[in-house]
Amino acid sequence: MDFIIADTNKKDLCFLDDSASLDFDVGSSDDFQFSIVLNDYDTEAHIEGNILYNLGTEYGGVFDDPEISTRDNKITLTGDTFRGMLKKKYIEPSKGADYYTISGELNTCIKTLMNNAFSNVLFKVSDRNTGVKVSFTFDRYCNLLDGINKMLASKSYRLSIKAVRIEDDFFVELSATPIVDYSDDIEFSQDSDIQFKIKRVTNKYNYMIALGKGELKDRQVLYFYCDKAGNVSSVAAIPKGDKVKVYLYDNSSTEDLKGDAIKKFAEINSVDEYSMTIKDDMELELGDIVGGRDYITGMTIVQPITRKIIKYSNKKQSISYEIGGKGNA
Repeated sequence: MDFIIADTNKKDLCFLDDSASLDFDVGSSDDFQFSIVLNDYDTEAHIEGNILYNLGTEYGGVFDDPEISTRDNKITLTGDTFRGMLKKKYIEPSKGADYYTISGELNTCIKTLMNNAFSNVLFKVSDRNTGVKVSFTFDRYCNLLDGINKMLASKSYRLSIKAVRIEDDFFVELSATPIVDYSDDIEFSQDSDIQFKIKRVTNKYNYMIALGKGELKDRQVLYFYCDKAGNVSSVAAIPKGDKVKVYLYDNSSTEDLKGDAIKKFAEINSVDEYSMTIKDDMELELGDIVGGRDYITGMTIVQPITRKIIKYSNKKQSISYEIGGKGNA
């Protein structure tokens, strides 16, 4: 894997140093760390603002925050990955509107969102027509990455990011790509030398008393039921029963007690937890779906890839994947 360092004008300066080590987090913190021994420090290449990239992948970003350690004999630079740079931009409601809405072909919508936030110097959006149209309303003041991901997920698509070179120029291309469900064709198990962990959370609240505005007998009181799938509905009262578990939600300042109570239900009920270590000879992307089975208990996993950890040291690369996870149902 050949990493290249370019300056702020995207002019290539050098390849990655032999002594360098890299650690990318894609899908969680969306940042990276780059370290070299002090003797290999280059005053032109190893400075904040320069760009690290690897053609055909999203493994790259912009250098920032240099730190020198004479005891460890190294200099370390950290930075946002290309994906992480999108997290530091926000989608604001249109003037006079409650929400920002968009409609059109997927890549065209991504281009509109990116043009609202970035110049066309580093990032470009594919001109390919996916043939898929969307009409989407974004959460108020969501970050650009979350907004794009949610918009694409509503059509079973994911965001693809990769460094592309055309002649002497390179840029980071964004495009909408269909989510691939590998669980239909490949089932990982202990036989595949795959390690995974499943935690089923069964002790959940299934009823809620929600208290809103007002005092004493005049206070607003609503009752809700949450089924095993997480669907919340209003009920007239809390029933009796040994399996009835009630949560008391007290919010005297809310203007939307029902809406806030439903959000609270999702917050208080822990979801199942999953993790899987997949061999690094498989190239999987965020959002793609994998499946696994424990043949002893019969428990199964069908979850999307939510995180990739890429490590590069001594010219050797390793990739590990995380799937689902707490908060990812």
